[in-house]
Amino acid sequence: KAELLVSWFAQPPQIPDYSEETKEHYEYVEDEIASVIEMKRDYEMSEYPSVFEWHQGRITEDEVTKALRHISSYKAQGFDNIHKQMIKNGGQSMIDSLVLLFDWSYSIGYMPKSWKMENIVPIPKPYRDHSICKNYRPIALLSGVGKLLERIITMRLVWYLNEHQMLHYSQAGF
Repeated sequence: KAELLVSWFAQPPQIPDYSEETKEHYEYVEDEIASVIEMKRDYEMSEYPSVFEWHQGRITEDEVTKALRHISSYKAQGFDNIHKQMIKNGGQSMIDSLVLLFDWSYSIGYMPKSWKMENIVPIPKPYRDHSICKNYRPIALLSGVGKLLERIITMRLVWYLNEHQMLHYSQAGF
């Protein structure tokens, strides 16, 4: 059964087979988006020169503390085997270490591979035949440390988008 699940989840997702008309439409949309982005890039960069100082600045203790409040202590650890409860209960020395680590990672634009690694766990869908592979849902258990840095970056990005009213009022996702 384990080998069957491994072979099922190891297959990459299949790309849908589009008709020529659909391909042309997607290419047209991609070209339009690229041209709009190119036209607005210089304008946006010159319009908000002072904004880049904060959201691209050093990661602070306050940001790490806020991010720590949002992680659940009771979720499973990821590939790195660092439990989230250990991170939350690590005290000031843990926060200081995370600030140093995240600031270094963010400033050089590097995220360690171990923070991106995951354990894939198949969870059976309720009320389904568990002998069939498609009746399992793959759950990725990610690194808690990596998730904290991602949350800090997300908070900065959301702040920037809200501050400059760059999200459309009907935006329902990210």
